[in-house]
Amino acid sequence: MANIIVFGDSIAHGYWDLHGGWVARLRKDLDKQNTKANCDEQYSLYNLSIPGDNSSNILDRFNHEIKRRVWGDKLTLIFAFGINDSVYIRKQKKHRVGQRQFKENLQKIIKLARKYTLKIYFVGLTPVNQKLVDPMLWSPNESYIEKDVEKYEQTLKEFCQENELQFIELMKAFKKQDYEKLLFDGVHPNSKGHELIYEIIYKHLAKQSILNL
Repeated sequence: MANIIVFGDSIAHGYWDLHGGWVARLRKDLDKQNTKANCDEQYSLYNLSIPGDNSSNILDRFNHEIKRRVWGDKLTLIFAFGINDSVYIRKQKKHRVGQRQFKENLQKIIKLARKYTLKIYFVGLTPVNQKLVDPMLWSPNESYIEKDVEKYEQTLKEFCQENELQFIELMKAFKKQDYEKLLFDGVHPNSKGHELIYEIIYKHLAKQSILNL
């Protein structure tokens, strides 16, 4: 049985998709595969995504949470975070997680992850509608800034290239469309946005032979 574990934030958790988010959509496909008679491969998927999490949060909880869920020799890890690292705290005039700390956290997370598997994927960030989240309605002292999100996206992409890790890019696909209509509140994708993310990730995993549905 193949084991897939996702560590992420509120987007990976599934905010605000009527179908539970891109991870839940993937889980539904895997469950269909598992219930087929004489299927060649069965899958287990754990979504360990927590709303609000950034790289520091995931680093803190990674070892504790993964130990309870690793079994077998077919483990794939998917990391989907970064947009909360880029959040700008207005009064303090700094980001939740600075660029330097973000890079250090990525290195530490990968060092831990490679103890369990070499099948590691990073999901890129999605764009924001700055008009709606600068400042955030639910956190008036904080903002998502478009250029900052793009900067953290580039840092994540370069990190993956430097460390020979798989990077699943979402930004370009969103921007090819009228991406503001794919967002529920300026940052979290709506159902159509999650559908697009799911399609991109599914195709990438299938191409890498992680999925054989």
